[in-house]
Amino acid sequence: MEGNAIANRNTYFGLFLITLSVLMNEILLTRIFSVITYYHFAFMAISIVMFGMTVGSMLVFLLPQYQNNKNLHFQLAYTSLLFSITIVLAFVVLAKVPIDFQATMTGLIKTIFIYCVLAMPFVFGGMSICLVLTKFDKQINSLYAADLIGAGVGCIMIILVLNYFSGPKAVVVAALFGLLSTVFFAENTQVNWLKKFTLGCMILFVALITFNSILEFFEISPLHLDWVKNKKEVQSNYEKWNSFSRITVTGNPNDWIKPFTQGLSSLYQLNQEVHGMNILIDANAATFLMNYHNDQREIDFLRYDLTGFANYLKPNAKVLIVGVGGGRDVLTALAFNQPTIVGIEINPIIVNLLKNEYSFFSGNINSNPRVSLINAEGRSFVAQLKQNFDIIQVSLIDTWAATAAGAYVLSENSLFTTQAWRIFLKHLNPNGVLTVTRWYTPENPAELYRLTAISSKALQEMGVTDPASHIMIFASGANYYNPKTTYVGNIIVSPTPFTQMMINQAEYMARKLNFDILYTPNHKNNLTFFALASNQDINSISDHLGLDISAPTDDKPFFFEMLKLKKYLHEKLWNQDSYYLNNNPYISASRALTILLILLITVISLTLLCIVIPLMLRTNRQVMLSAFPFLIYFSSIGLGFMFIEISQLQRFVLFLGPPTYGLSVILFGLLVSSGLGSLFTYNYLNSSRRLFMSQLMLLLMIVLFGYFTTNVISYYQASSLLVRILVSLAVIFSLGFFMGSALPLGMQLASKYSTKITPWLWGVNGATSICGSVLAMVVALSAGIQSTYLTGLLCYCLAFAAICYVYFRKSVYSTN
Repeated sequence: MEGNAIANRNTYFGLFLITLSVLMNEILLTRIFSVITYYHFAFMAISIVMFGMTVGSMLVFLLPQYQNNKNLHFQLAYTSLLFSITIVLAFVVLAKVPIDFQATMTGLIKTIFIYCVLAMPFVFGGMSICLVLTKFDKQINSLYAADLIGAGVGCIMIILVLNYFSGPKAVVVAALFGLLSTVFFAENTQVNWLKKFTLGCMILFVALITFNSILEFFEISPLHLDWVKNKKEVQSNYEKWNSFSRITVTGNPNDWIKPFTQGLSSLYQLNQEVHGMNILIDANAATFLMNYHNDQREIDFLRYDLTGFANYLKPNAKVLIVGVGGGRDVLTALAFNQPTIVGIEINPIIVNLLKNEYSFFSGNINSNPRVSLINAEGRSFVAQLKQNFDIIQVSLIDTWAATAAGAYVLSENSLFTTQAWRIFLKHLNPNGVLTVTRWYTPENPAELYRLTAISSKALQEMGVTDPASHIMIFASGANYYNPKTTYVGNIIVSPTPFTQMMINQAEYMARKLNFDILYTPNHKNNLTFFALASNQDINSISDHLGLDISAPTDDKPFFFEMLKLKKYLHEKLWNQDSYYLNNNPYISASRALTILLILLITVISLTLLCIVIPLMLRTNRQVMLSAFPFLIYFSSIGLGFMFIEISQLQRFVLFLGPPTYGLSVILFGLLVSSGLGSLFTYNYLNSSRRLFMSQLMLLLMIVLFGYFTTNVISYYQASSLLVRILVSLAVIFSLGFFMGSALPLGMQLASKYSTKITPWLWGVNGATSICGSVLAMVVALSAGIQSTYLTGLLCYCLAFAAICYVYFRKSVYSTN
């Protein structure tokens, strides 16, 4: 393969735009996966993109027509053109075909099929990017910088695009950037038909975006999602997307329906019906939007619901509601005539519904002088407050909305940790209460067990010696509106011990409303709840239950993931859809790591079949053996980068609050700073001291970053969002700058050895990145975020050893 082609301005712009388009479509893939399947599969997007791009790199290495520079600019133009066309076609297939992955052989085959269909566009994208980065090897540092900066800008662009377009439309918008890259690449060619065809595609894509609403009216739009959650999509009254959710409003506002109640007392038998609609988050999690006319009689039934039980204990209270949703908890506080109600909702679309589009329908609750609605993430907002409350309420927050970072980056994770509960408890008045409601079944109250463990641990960390005296737990049962077997449980926690008067009042009201008393300081019949409330031998209780009910922390914040590792291959988990932790009507968290394991099998199989084996067959054995240190180096930085990137995405999403900012800030900062770091690698090979010091500084920064980041996050947790963003960028830039030097330095060294192996090494790097994207999540789930980060550090240590060996051995300057 001939190298040493010279890149001009069009080449740089083309690379910037194709990378931007690829990154935007990667994020869109996660978003649409979250809507049409479940949030676990959003994580497939990272591996799909990397797999496709790595296969593309491999094709550049294997196919003879790419072995010289004769048609280089034409190859760049038509591969970027094919990417732009096939990405739209792939998303059309995704929108029109029902997808229901199962943990069976059939499900595995279906996973592989969908995986390959969606990977195809990224094969072409990978070919285009690989051609630039391997053919213009003398400019690798500046080209790699353009590549990373393009990806970083894509992180910001996708937020802006999704504010104006739906997910499917945004795919076409992102594809237009790919077509624009074709225009720049084609400027270096004399192929007029390619330029004209590209222009025609751009006109077609713009027309598709412009007239999509008309096409949807006639039900012929190729961009309409026909299937969601393996069900035919129902007609919605309203639809809006952002970077971490798709919100729809469904139902007939004129129909009389039963009110949406989770924990209504069985004594409440009034056959009341209301006008209302459902607000759906990613077509799965529902919150009820009730038609309210400021008539107290309309909401009287909410006084009989367990979710508002704490209002009996704290009348005339200042109430803070985390997770407003359709406003049901706000209406509950109004039913109890509470004087001050502050509602926090993380999703700006839902806040906008209550304040604007459906404000009149929902009773203009935002105009009520007692009510304030705020768009913010609950934990970070509370941490910044200078005032305390009598009641902080968190009821059934189940968005299951993954960010573009992928699975397990959930807004709920930031709420259900001991650190979060310490923040909540510190913002209560001395006798105030934190009330949290979760799903419950008497046979397996796993979520209530874990809430109890969090409460006890958080209280102990605050210096409480007898946490059991600060906790009360109640549960609802079957009722007129909910005759099913899935109920709700409510835990009430106070920073000070409950007085005997408050305990008596709580038990009296529970009996009066026919709620079950699971635990109070006077009622200790349930030994498991008592042991958990006292923080006694939680490990032995977990072993007995076969569940991990220990208190989640910011290092391991996966509240919904409770199965122990040895249980994940249980045959029930593979063969029965109903094997849930607690009969949750939402998707069971117990299958999450099983799905990741299936994905890991898929990724490893496809990587071996499509990348590793062809590369081994194509490459001369002697060349491959002599290049073994390069293999170690590029494999190590591929794994290491993914382990560090994913661990930091998890860590900083907790710190920044809104998932949108967490994803965008971290990816933008990491990619752009890595690009700038790549620029500074120019001529490093001419100085062994610079080479050695740059890689040593990388290891030192990874160590310092891992050591100090948790302290920085803790110190600035209560700062404003702007300050937290600036702090995050400063920290990430210091690390990313040095991480960005690793790949271009390796590629420069490899090209000095032999330009024939550079695409092969590029493919190896991509293959290990694919596997690392899944392995990093498995490590995080099983051992925690810090362990994932340390694994990345070990990978970079191995890479450092390999590059030192490569550089200082005499054969490094062998000619081709």
